[in-house]
Amino acid sequence: MSHLTDDITKKILELINNNSVLGSFILFDEIWTYNTIVKNKLFYVRTKKFWKESLSNFDIVFYEFENKVYDISFLKFFLLKS
Repeated sequence: MSHLTDDITKKILELINNNSVLGSFILFDEIWTYNTIVKNKLFYVRTKKFWKESLSNFDIVFYEFENKVYDISFLKFFLLKS
């Protein structure tokens, strides 16, 4: 979803968050950061907090496959339904 705006991403995540079957596993290969938000044309990086708040019905396990660009550490994660 890193190519989608925040508004569109939030709508998609709301649908996922509210309509997933209990016990579902969903894999996201998304870029995230601890603190830095990146908003460029067709490239958006969101914080760990954003993902947790947007997918509040899920237990999220964040994996830190780190890749640094300037002062930003880009990481990836997957999540599962509790």
